[in-house]
Amino acid sequence: MQSDGLYRIGELAKAARVSRRTVDFYTRMGLVTPEERTEGNYRLYGEDALKRLLYIQELKKRKYTLEEIRNRLDAMDRQTPPSDTVHRMEKLQELMKQLETELSELRPELRQCATRLSDSFQRTTVQRALAQGLSLAQALLLFIYDSQWLNL
Repeated sequence: MQSDGLYRIGELAKAARVSRRTVDFYTRMGLVTPEERTEGNYRLYGEDALKRLLYIQELKKRKYTLEEIRNRLDAMDRQTPPSDTVHRMEKLQELMKQLETELSELRPELRQCATRLSDSFQRTTVQRALAQGLSLAQALLLFIYDSQWLNL
């Protein structure tokens, strides 16, 4: 990343875990836009471009077409939520990722506990807690990524 907080195309591609060709393709489609150009005519992208690329990748994983992705990004561009709301949503997203990771790491241990318990009620309780915890984490992540509640 440049000292001014901007990415060259290769740096942006690496940060978003996509190819340079993908960044170039999305730029030509208008899904991401460079913030400025260098004297040598290199495109420089900001944090917004990185966030958009990550969002595009998430939507692609969920089998959205490029047209559907474009529509969502266009709708997102038309709405500008207060920066406090954006910050809170980003923090919530980070917390949900942490929770998902912790629950995934805890899953084998809980399964071991459930198999050692002789009482079927205790075993059922542990299994139910595990399932509910993972379901909650998944539901919250889908809520954040889907943004249906914002009509995006």
